Parts: sequence; structure tokens; C-alpha cells
Amino acid sequence: MIKLSIGMPTHNGEHRIAESLGSILPQLSDSVELVISDNCSTDKTPLIIREVVGENPRVHYFRTDTNLGMDRNFDQVVRRARGEFVWIISDDDHLTDPGAVRKVLEAIAAAPDVAAIFANYEDAAQPIDKNYLNVDGNTFFRVTRFKSTLASSCVINKKLWESYDLSGYYGTYWTHIGYLVRALSERNGSVLRDVLVEQIHYGQKEPRWGKRGTFFNVGIDLAKIYLHLERLGYSREIADQARRYVKAKNKWNIPYAKSCGLRVDKKLWNECVHVFGAYPSFWFWDAGLLFLPAGLYRFIFAAWRGVKGMIKKLIRLFPDDSQIKIYAMLGKVKR
Repeated sequence: MIKLSIGMPTHNGEHRIAESLGSILPQLSDSVELVISDNCSTDKTPLIIREVVGENPRVHYFRTDTNLGMDRNFDQVVRRARGEFVWIISDDDHLTDPGAVRKVLEAIAAAPDVAAIFANYEDAAQPIDKNYLNVDGNTFFRVTRFKSTLASSCVINKKLWESYDLSGYYGTYWTHIGYLVRALSERNGSVLRDVLVEQIHYGQKEPRWGKRGTFFNVGIDLAKIYLHLERLGYSREIADQARRYVKAKNKWNIPYAKSCGLRVDKKLWNECVHVFGAYPSFWFWDAGLLFLPAGLYRFIFAAWRGVKGMIKKLIRLFPDDSQIKIYAMLGKVKR
């Protein structure tokens, strides 16, 4: 019996998918399968998958004839899986813990009826103090601090996922969050403290989506989902924290999105007011950022890139050991 399916939705993932697959394949077993749903890739993704996977009977590869969009592909990979739970792993993320699958299986055995399990990842802002098994939705989101936005942190209950009509989330990039907020209002979830996943690209740094600053619109769609939390039975405190989690990114996302070509029109403005207008800081800060000219942001970012380039050149003048210490002081890791 398949207890856990690792579901990998992919589209033009040639640059990272081999690394991701390499971290997963050694952890497959008779009770753990890998399901790959290739969303009509036009690059070398299918070739790389065949080369890396070979004839592994625990891997099931599907390829669509047309691009279904990210959310439909997420939905499809879950529905094609045979496991009782499905761990969604993006094609540019990988498992950092050689015991990651075992730890997820142990969490399933300890609480087999939960709606979802959170698999911690290295970008989580603060360490989680312990495992939280079979806790309510308010506790789930409070402990994870809404970091379940990373799809690869989500291990979901397949039957419960299939019981919902999630088509209303297609096109938002947040089908997994739409599932979580609904499912965790009805059933408990579990949270794993150990770091199991590493994300390679995230947010606006992902080159395959969010072009021309549209990643800011994606953030608004996330905030829209969180607007329904109280109606679903979550506490007012959790609902407020969720919206603040999205809004906190505006001070960076707005300038960067505008420098990339984001167009602030009436529709975008009205959506911003709808999801953020209750916060005074939106009117005192975010609104001004939205209407400053894009050229100013492009100039600032270009100047900053120049400064960073000069700093890197100066650091290279130091011995290697000193360079590592300098990068550590700056909060960066020399690779």
C-alpha cells in the first residue's frame, strides 16, 4: 500500500529538476512513490527526467499535451497520486534531510487523519520549537507563521483534497493555500520542526513566473484568500496575522515590481484598498510607493547593483578565509 506520494508538478524545469530528483529517488520505497506531472515542457525537462529516473518502477511520469497552468497541474498531480498523503515538491526545491520521508511517514502514523502536515524548510524565519502533531488550524498557522505558502512544505490529505472543488483558485498560484485554509478549518494538522526542504528559487526571483512585476498581483491574490479566514472559523488574531504577513512584503515588493514594469491601474488600486485599506500604514506608506514613478525605482536598483558590484570586488582583494568572514558578517554565504 502506498502511504505517501511525492508529487512533482513541473514546467520547463531543466535547470534544477535533476538536483531535485536526485534528493528524492533514494528515499522512495514500497510505500512511497514519486509522481511527476510535466505541464507540457518545451525545454529539456522530459529528457532530463528520463535520464535521471531511468526505469524506476516507483516513479510515474505524465506529460500533458497543453499547458494547463500551475494550479491545474498541482491539482492534477494530487489526483494522479496513489498515496494516502501527497507531498508536493516543486521541481526547483529539494530534500535536505536524508530522513525526510521517514519523518513524514512517522507523522502520518502518529496522526493519520490530519488535513495537512507542514514540512519545515530552511527559509523559515524562526526555528519551530518542537513537533506539533494533530493541532487545530489556528495553532497550525500560528506555529508555522504562514510559511506554508511554499508549496514544497505541504503534505496534504489526498481524499480531503479531492473532496473540494478547488477550481476557484486556478490562476492564483495559491491552490494549495486555498486547500489549507478550508481543510484546516475542519480538521487538525501537524507541524514538523526539522528542516526537510530547501528552496532554490522563491518569490520574484523565480524566473518562470511573475514577469513584469506581476508577482505583486500574486501577493494580492494570497491576501484575498486570507480575507475569508474569520468566516471559516479562524480567530480574528490569526486572520489579522495572515494579512499582515502579506502586507509586510509590500515595502520591498512594490518598488521591485514597479521597476520590473508593474502597471498601477484602477483595478489594481481597488484591490489593494480592498485587502490592505484597513491598515493605516497602507495609506501612509504603501500608497505612496505605488504611485512613485517606476523610473525612480529603476534608477535606485541600478545604483544599488553598482554598489554591490563594487563591494564584491573589494571583498575579493582579501584572502579566502577573510572573505568568508566578511560574507558571514553581511548575512550572506559565500558559495
